[in-house]
Amino acid sequence: MGLRNKKSELSAGLVLSKALISVQIHLGLTQKELSQIIHASPATVCRLAKGLAMSPDSAEGQFAMYFIRVYRSLSALFDGQDALARAWLINHNTYFESKPIDLIKNIDGLSQVLIYLDAMRGLA
Repeated sequence: MGLRNKKSELSAGLVLSKALISVQIHLGLTQKELSQIIHASPATVCRLAKGLAMSPDSAEGQFAMYFIRVYRSLSALFDGQDALARAWLINHNTYFESKPIDLIKNIDGLSQVLIYLDAMRGLA
């Protein structure tokens, strides 16, 4: 039973890592930008790209899952057009009076952006 749990944890960690790196690629983020968002070192992000499993229970894993939610919301709002999603993320937003990419680098800003996107999806 313990072996099975370890195996499923590793599997979940690999899925999370692959999803996170996929989001990084879709949004055209650098390793440094991604590391700031998930609160991990650029070296860790590099290792994730090479197949390192990220624990969903770790602080970095939690940030990663929230960031993936941001991407999924943006993808839904912009019909899968990654260029528009990236533009929304990196440009000044009058509601936030800031760039969303700067906000999501801390938990309060990440929460604000998720609430905003959830509300926008509700209107769409």
